[in-house]
Amino acid sequence: IARLLLLFIHVTAFAVALGCVLREDAKLVSARPIDPPSLREAARLVRFALILLWPSGAALIVFDTGGPLLAVADNPKLLAKLTVVCVLTLNGIALHTVAFPALCGEASFGSHGAAVAAGLGGISAASWFAATLLGIARMQARGFDYTDFMVAYAGIGAIALGFALLFVRPRLVRKLAAGARWGTARLERGGADLPRLQ
Repeated sequence: IARLLLLFIHVTAFAVALGCVLREDAKLVSARPIDPPSLREAARLVRFALILLWPSGAALIVFDTGGPLLAVADNPKLLAKLTVVCVLTLNGIALHTVAFPALCGEASFGSHGAAVAAGLGGISAASWFAATLLGIARMQARGFDYTDFMVAYAGIGAIALGFALLFVRPRLVRKLAAGARWGTARLERGGADLPRLQ
């Protein structure tokens, strides 16, 4: 019962986080302008989900392996999953402290802001995709060692990063420029409210 409850919490938190990430990624690549309130809300939900994912995942590892660290080291898939989650967490911190403030107009990184945001977003997308594959792959993962998983992860990351920089970055440049123009117009009008871009 305890393991089933932990698994439910873990899967639910993962689904919530993945849903938020996919929703915001879709908005960023669409023609719609950047929506700062939606980005902030998604950031809060993903942060809360990660807070649940770490302890629930650690507890599941203890249930499945009995606790010894050697059992984790001897399981290539589990070790790969931990690596991906660590990258995901560190990248999430960078997104929250660097990319989101830039996208919301709270910080400026000059001409590199869009590239940084797109690059971090690409790593995030690749990491969530890899974590999903590692979570659902069971029989298919047998016979692969840790290096195999990491090579596959690096390949997914390279594709996602290339797509982000080549296709997403130009969109973000235009969106950030449009946001700056609206902000300038607002100041010139003495703070009068302009129609909200939806």
